[in-house]
Amino acid sequence: MLIRSSYVDFGERKKKYILFSKAGFESELLGIKDLILLTPEDIVEKIKSNVP
Repeated sequence: MLIRSSYVDFGERKKKYILFSKAGFESELLGIKDLILLTPEDIVEKIKSNVP
């Protein structure tokens, strides 16, 4: 498996990965560190929470 992010020099910063899914995620993904999982509902909630 080729991980393309290994081509980018992040220096001391940590890598984070974001997965978007319309139908949700399997339980195996829920416990992975440095992985952000977003559904459309999550995105709408984040937008609404930042609107004054």
